[in-house]
Amino acid sequence: MLGELAQREIAVAQGDVRKTRFDTARTVAEAWIARAVAEESLVRLRTLKADAQLEAAVGRAALASGRVSAAEALAAQSLVPELDERILALEEEGEMRRAELARWISTDAERPLAAMPTDRDLGHAPESLLAAVPLHAPLAPVLAKIAAAQTDVELARAQTRPDWSAEFDYEQRGPDFSNMVSLEFHIALPLFPKNRQNPVIAEKLALVRAKEAERDAEVRMHTAEIRSELAQWRQGRERLKNYATELLPLARDRSRAAIASYGAGRGALRVAIDALTQEINTQLEYVQLEGSVASAWAALHFLHDSGISQ
Repeated sequence: MLGELAQREIAVAQGDVRKTRFDTARTVAEAWIARAVAEESLVRLRTLKADAQLEAAVGRAALASGRVSAAEALAAQSLVPELDERILALEEEGEMRRAELARWISTDAERPLAAMPTDRDLGHAPESLLAAVPLHAPLAPVLAKIAAAQTDVELARAQTRPDWSAEFDYEQRGPDFSNMVSLEFHIALPLFPKNRQNPVIAEKLALVRAKEAERDAEVRMHTAEIRSELAQWRQGRERLKNYATELLPLARDRSRAAIASYGAGRGALRVAIDALTQEINTQLEYVQLEGSVASAWAALHFLHDSGISQ
């Protein structure tokens, strides 16, 4: 029984290791994704800077010709410093994200990043994750602790049962005496089990029930998290398609059309300013959504056997 208890304690330590490995992998993935989001956002804003400079120049020319008010011209000119501020903020964030990633993977954090895994499949049926929730690494410690607590109960119960043992001894004596053989039987009888062993057993059983309640709560919470990650991954990928095929092209076309219309004397400068601002925001929203989908994919990937769940 003591050997079994030792095995249970080893299992608890192994469960802690599994959970730590999973948590570390998730943390590294999140750090990588955060850096990727910052860098891609920076690239997209830098690409749009020429458009902001063009609208600022148009605003100055329109003010000089009297076509627009000073407020509209200043609104157009403010696009450039405002965009510069956002670029500087993203450069700062990118450096911070790179430093955070280097904390985990050292100099490899300086390597160029691959594309975010927004279009990767999981490599397994998502429903299989929900069917195997108790086997996932995040729940390994609490399950191992339940098994250890149950072994403690069995040990406590063993103390209430008589313990039989036998001892055999052979003694070879001198020539004046015959050799001697002795056989002794021992019976250990628990005394006052009602006052001594039974409270200990009750305490151990209460601990088991507490661990089981903790397990049930963890299972419910973990199941909810998986369902949330699955929804984020599935719906997020559909939203990315909508951005790529509809929202981003429309935002780009609207911005181009607005400035062209103003140049031809058929539109308002304020419309062109609003259109470019909307394009900037749409580009950043798209990258943030990419990060959200990639984060969900990583979480689901690491829960599966193809990740580090073993």
